[in-house]
Amino acid sequence: MHPPRRALDSYVVRGVQHNIPLLRSVLDRPDFVAGTFSTAFLAQHYPSPADSAPAVLPLTRAQEQELLALAAVLHVLRSTARAGRGDGLSEPVDLVLTMGEEQFPARLRPSPAGLVPSSSAAAAAPSFQVELAERVLQVTPEAGPSELAGVLARASIDGVQIAAQVLELGARDVALQVAGAQRRVRVATPAAAALARLMPEPVREDFSRAVRSPMPGTLVSLAVAVGDAVRPGDDVAVVEAMKMRNVLRAEVEGVVAAVEAAPGDTVAADQVLLRFD
Repeated sequence: MHPPRRALDSYVVRGVQHNIPLLRSVLDRPDFVAGTFSTAFLAQHYPSPADSAPAVLPLTRAQEQELLALAAVLHVLRSTARAGRGDGLSEPVDLVLTMGEEQFPARLRPSPAGLVPSSSAAAAAPSFQVELAERVLQVTPEAGPSELAGVLARASIDGVQIAAQVLELGARDVALQVAGAQRRVRVATPAAAALARLMPEPVREDFSRAVRSPMPGTLVSLAVAVGDAVRPGDDVAVVEAMKMRNVLRAEVEGVVAAVEAAPGDTVAADQVLLRFD
């Protein structure tokens, strides 16, 4: 299974929907590897489309640790490169890595000389020792800091070559795809992580029972009023933008509870026009 795994890990597609993450996840399923699966394989392991979303595809604990370690190394290499230092770390750095609801304290230090792999990868970029609570990993990227803007990060982790797709490499967040699964890692200093815990969670309004304008424009007409019953697909409003009229339709069944704009009003993108009970 190693050749197809490496191929899918390295096959980068952007801009269109595809099932490469799912295919890569399938290659790690023990029953698939053993050849003991049936035609019900997908229904058993991925019973709904939501179960095959890259953000929820499973990773083993070891894979999660490798993803965290690589995210920390990429963050440090990005930071040192932007500071004009391409030689990696001169002293240990403590970080807090947040993935989902879990936080992972980590310490990065230059790898001891005897633990650096004897390959061209070691000469291309600094090698790091990443200390997590459950594991200490030796990470040697195959690219130097100047190449980190790419979409694929190859590295040796404990002597094993891996390829991770880089979805985002920012000042605080690193998003990677490993073995088909996509994870976002927030990287912070211990002090910043402690302060972040004191910040209130942002309030996310639920718009599932509302109709919003898809773009800035003018509300031309409303086809419903408060108290009217609607079904999915019913026309409810018309918005005009750039001399083009867009018919807005209900996506849920319900009764109009509120009308928050009137015909002739100038509306902004994502402005709520109607709400259903």
